[in-house]
Amino acid sequence: MKKILIVSALTLASISFYQCTQTAEKKAEKAQEDVQRDIRKEKEDVARQLRTLRDDINDDLDKLSKKLETAAEKSRGDVEELRDNLTDQRMKVERALDQIESSSDNTWDDIQQNAKNTASDVKVEMERLGERLKAVFDND
Repeated sequence: MKKILIVSALTLASISFYQCTQTAEKKAEKAQEDVQRDIRKEKEDVARQLRTLRDDINDDLDKLSKKLETAAEKSRGDVEELRDNLTDQRMKVERALDQIESSSDNTWDDIQQNAKNTASDVKVEMERLGERLKAVFDND
């Protein structure tokens, strides 16, 4: 009788342990899925910000190209300098977007920080160039 009780107790303990292990595994899988979903969302958000920034730069570059066609000789150098600066800024944004697209979940933390820094730096530069761009565009 003692053997039956011991076997029954061991069987119940094994079943309980198995159920706990399954529950823990399911929780771990769900947590991993949540992390992956969060990373994808962060990537999409950062990439969207960078694409918007790139589109704004492209708009300014289009305006500058049109301005170059009609610019007087004395203002041509300033317009070309602005165009070159904007092109450099666009290249920074493009590199950051490429890094985002090629990043894995494991490398995302570093890439994310670099992309955010790039976005911040380019925004600061665009603000710095804002008055010069406004002056060139208003000078029609």
